[in-house]
Amino acid sequence: MWYTIKLPDFPPETRQRLDRVAKRSGYPIESVWLVLRAINIACHISSPGQSDHHAVAGVHVTATDVCRALGFLAYELFGDNAMSGLYRWRLQRSEDVGIVVFSLIEEGFTRASESDSIHDFRHVPLHYRPKANENT
Repeated sequence: MWYTIKLPDFPPETRQRLDRVAKRSGYPIESVWLVLRAINIACHISSPGQSDHHAVAGVHVTATDVCRALGFLAYELFGDNAMSGLYRWRLQRSEDVGIVVFSLIEEGFTRASESDSIHDFRHVPLHYRPKANENT
């Protein structure tokens, strides 16, 4: 089964920056986009009502927040095959997410606090399962 992702039509400069992140991190651009969306989702959960730019630029989220948001996004995109979808895009472990996050930081898509480290992404669960009442 293929887990396709249709990327948005990015402005050329944004696409070039995302391509650099993909190259730097060693992950496909679709993986980069998934992680960037997960960061955005985590920011909105942490600070509801903020605009996209402000959420990414001004709200601190943890590795756990990002991984949880990625699991939620994968479930939204791939349903019960969420983990297979993440595997398809080479996001098999939280450490993979950390590599992409820190590549996004290097390219200026988001920023880290002084206490943030790629090691924060060690052994963080990626899965998301909706509660029974969320499906009704």
